[in-house]
Amino acid sequence: HTVTFTADDYTKTFTITQKGVPADGAEPRYVKVTEAQDDWSGKYLIVFGSNAHATLSGKDLIKTMAVNIVAGEIEATSDLDAAVMTVSKNGDKYVMKYPDGKYFSMAKNSSSSSTSPFDLTFAYTSSGVKISGVASGTTYILYNNSGSYFRCYVDKNGQSGYTLPTLYKYTE
Repeated sequence: HTVTFTADDYTKTFTITQKGVPADGAEPRYVKVTEAQDDWSGKYLIVFGSNAHATLSGKDLIKTMAVNIVAGEIEATSDLDAAVMTVSKNGDKYVMKYPDGKYFSMAKNSSSSSTSPFDLTFAYTSSGVKISGVASGTTYILYNNSGSYFRCYVDKNGQSGYTLPTLYKYTE
């Protein structure tokens, strides 16, 4: 937005941009999470890999879809809807749902869906977002670099070959 102030012979113009809203009025997109969130509620893509070969979660937790990351953003297209995970508050914790409305749940070395809520915590770190199960303590969603898929693993956070996910949050 541009605002112009005029008083007598003096005119001054300012350009104002709101944080998180691009000045060019870009279409809806997914923006890389680069800091802790006050509230993690929202729609996300769970992404792994580099900009050249990023993959994201599908409903079956093994399916991958290539995404085009430009300046920390992914254009929101309808073909990505099948991979969007929705996070919402459940008391002081969070739950995450697949596109079909079932809840994400985790167990050692696996993950699944459930019709019952499964409490999660989210914590931002410089190497990715720790999504952990409240009941399972040290179980995290991790990308298995050698197997090219993500699952929930116990006590492998930070070990070679396992990577925390990068989250991209839906923004209009």
